[in-house]
Amino acid sequence: MSYIKIEPSGCGIYKGWIQVRLCFYLEPADPRYGEHHVFVVDETSQEFKDGYTGVVDAEGLPTDQSDYDTWVVSLPHIWRDNPFHNHFIFVDFNTPLTDIIKSAKEAFDEFLAGWKVGLDGNQVWHSRPRPKFVAKTLTAGQLALANMKLAQIKMMVIN
Repeated sequence: MSYIKIEPSGCGIYKGWIQVRLCFYLEPADPRYGEHHVFVVDETSQEFKDGYTGVVDAEGLPTDQSDYDTWVVSLPHIWRDNPFHNHFIFVDFNTPLTDIIKSAKEAFDEFLAGWKVGLDGNQVWHSRPRPKFVAKTLTAGQLALANMKLAQIKMMVIN
C-alpha cells in the first residue's frame, strides 16, 4: 500500500506557521510505480565517497566528460523509491497531532487519486481551490510552543 513519510529537512516555522513536508510514495502494485522506482548510484558506497580521481578544472568540474561518465557507470548502484509527490501543509502551533495526520492523509488520498488517473501533482494542485495563506507573528511563548510541536512532528510516523 502507498504511504506517507514526513521529511524533517522540509519542516520548519514559516511566516508564523509550522510547515510540514510530506513525501508520498508508491508501492509496486500501484499504477506508474516504475516512474519513481529508480536505479541510482549508491552514495553510501566507499567508491562514491572516495570521489572522482580524474582531472578537474578550477571549479572542480571534470575536464573529460567521457572519463567521468565511465567512472559513474562503474560505481555501485541501488534501486530506490523516490516520492511521486512532495507536498507541504501549514498548521498552527496548537493544532493537535491527530488533525495534522488527518490533513496529511487527506492530501495523500487526493494526490494518489489524481496519480492513478494519469495526473501529476501540479495538475492535481491546480484543479482545486488554493488555500488562503496569511502570515502571522508569533510571540516568544508561541514560538517556543511551535518549536516543541515541530519537534514532535518531525518524529511522527503516519500509517
